[in-house]
Amino acid sequence: MQTVDFPTLLFLDPRVLQYGQVDIPRPAILVPPIITQLVGDLNEVRSTASRFYETVHTWIPFISKRRFYDHHLQPSNQSRPELALLFLCIKLVTDPPPESPQSPQTRAYYAAKHFHVELENSGIFSVQILQAGILLSIYELGHAIYPAAFLSIGACARGAYALGINSNSILTRKALTLVEVEERRRIWWAIVVLDRFG
Repeated sequence: MQTVDFPTLLFLDPRVLQYGQVDIPRPAILVPPIITQLVGDLNEVRSTASRFYETVHTWIPFISKRRFYDHHLQPSNQSRPELALLFLCIKLVTDPPPESPQSPQTRAYYAAKHFHVELENSGIFSVQILQAGILLSIYELGHAIYPAAFLSIGACARGAYALGINSNSILTRKALTLVEVEERRRIWWAIVVLDRFG
């Protein structure tokens, strides 16, 4: 009899993640030096986050400001790959692309896309990776990078469903704070809005 690994079980029956008290195994993935270089130090992340919450967040608020500053910006969390990806994607949508050459497909964009795929393929499955995917979709839509924008939004919808973040999903695998519950609702509606727009 063949055993089924956890990611396969998750997709065969997503309720295991939704209702079960099961933690997803976390493979040890290191943040590549290119990502660390593009993200910058904690002060640069704070500056980028400030720009994000003054601009992008005002029209599509799906990343809780309170959770971001209270939890994600802790020095001990900087080495977590999913947060490094989220920081890079926030920087991607807040920094204008260079004027020369005039292409939105920058080094930061390619690094974010590649690292996003690498984390998904490694089995890391989290809200932060989903949020990073939404930011990549926003970037692709805003810069008319098609068909990547269309495909990225679809991948976000499937990821949200697999995480139990959708309009029909009330119960989750763990007890969540009210802030986390609201953030999940906003993630789902951000995906719905982008899907209608894209």
